Amino acid sequence: MQKKSLLLIVFVILIASIFIYTHYLKNLTSHKNEPQRVTVTTQRVLQKDATAYIETIGTVAAYSTVNIKSLVDGQLLKAGFTGGQFVQQGQLLFSIDPRPFQIALQQAQANLAKDKAQWLNAQLTLQRYKKLIKQGYVAQQDYDTNRANADALAATVKADEATIANTQLQLSYTNITASINGRTGDILIQPGNLVKTAEGATLVTINQINPIYINFTIAQQYLPLVQQQQTFKPLLITAYLDKANKSEQGQLTFINNTIDTTTGTVQLKATFANADHLLWPGQFVKINLPTISLKNALIIPTQAIQEGQKGSYVFVIRTDNKAYYQAIKAGPVIKEGTIIEQGLKAGDKVAIDTQFLLTDGTPVTAIPAK
Repeated sequence: MQKKSLLLIVFVILIASIFIYTHYLKNLTSHKNEPQRVTVTTQRVLQKDATAYIETIGTVAAYSTVNIKSLVDGQLLKAGFTGGQFVQQGQLLFSIDPRPFQIALQQAQANLAKDKAQWLNAQLTLQRYKKLIKQGYVAQQDYDTNRANADALAATVKADEATIANTQLQLSYTNITASINGRTGDILIQPGNLVKTAEGATLVTINQINPIYINFTIAQQYLPLVQQQQTFKPLLITAYLDKANKSEQGQLTFINNTIDTTTGTVQLKATFANADHLLWPGQFVKINLPTISLKNALIIPTQAIQEGQKGSYVFVIRTDNKAYYQAIKAGPVIKEGTIIEQGLKAGDKVAIDTQFLLTDGTPVTAIPAK
């Protein structure tokens, strides 16, 4: 009796084990066939009025730059300014020893006086010969010789006058003045040195920084927007100088006529009054260029946008908690994200991370972004 009871217990245990194992295999198979859920962070498509800005880095450049050089040879006597000083147009910058040019001028004036006296004498002689030739007292050849001599002396007088004018010009070059208003750089040749025009050495460089330029580039796809806005009135440009967001306002004044084929960008230039001299040549600044203002624009986080062979796309999370591929047409990037021109509507829920784990129809666990 005990033996039968023991066999019955063993049989019951065996049947239960088979049932449990079969149920386990069934559950295992069903889990293998069910796709694994992916946890994604989502955000709703925002709709609001927005102004699109292009943000880029610009380089400050002088409005004009002049390299001051000497037009005559000579010893540099003195500088009328200090390096780094603001100078006005016409202000004396350098003096070159004028004595050699003064002596040359005196010599040229003396030559003119001598040649003019000879010319006047030749004219008087020619007038006498003109009367005498009519009376037959002077040969025609002698008259012609005196006339040629008078003409030659007249030409010599004109040459002397030109020499004097040139020498006076050379003498004026010994005082070197500023040709523009601006800030000077370092003095590159100190007083006491000999200056030679053949060497073409720069004495000092002057940068005009009031007004001043900022050069920057934008991607070629933004060029039509900028050109369209520029036709109505000059676009206002904001230049941010540092992390404290000190800024200067200027106007777009130049769009280059060629797109750089290596970078796909076009060069632009803005002019700033720079009254407080906050902008400095060579300085890097952040440029904020408005391109277009839109009513009820659709905006999503830029990181939600993916790029594929067919263009831009996002993953939209629908009510069945699955991610679906959605092609879009992305517009300008603004502070809040990217403006979407086609493919989405207000309130759509898009994935903003872990997109590399998603395919069309992937089950997801959606977590709203903070």
